[in-house]
Amino acid sequence: MKAFSEFDEHSAVDHSCNSESPTGDTDLIGYAEAAQLLNTPIGTLYGWVNRKRVPHIRISKRLVKFSRRALATWIAERTVQPVE
Repeated sequence: MKAFSEFDEHSAVDHSCNSESPTGDTDLIGYAEAAQLLNTPIGTLYGWVNRKRVPHIRISKRLVKFSRRALATWIAERTVQPVE
């Protein structure tokens, strides 16, 4: 697969059947797995995506994927450390 920097406006669509993103990540997951990873109801996750509160990739009007790496970073950024 091409690296993201190798894409141009004429070859932006890759029709391969794997779940690899243009950046070479193979960590894309769907709603069910993302909801499980976040330990939240899937309905809540739909709402967060609708309000753009969680990192996601909109492949098409009805297809949304999540990067495990982006979700892990998102969780880490929101982790509150205890006060000593």
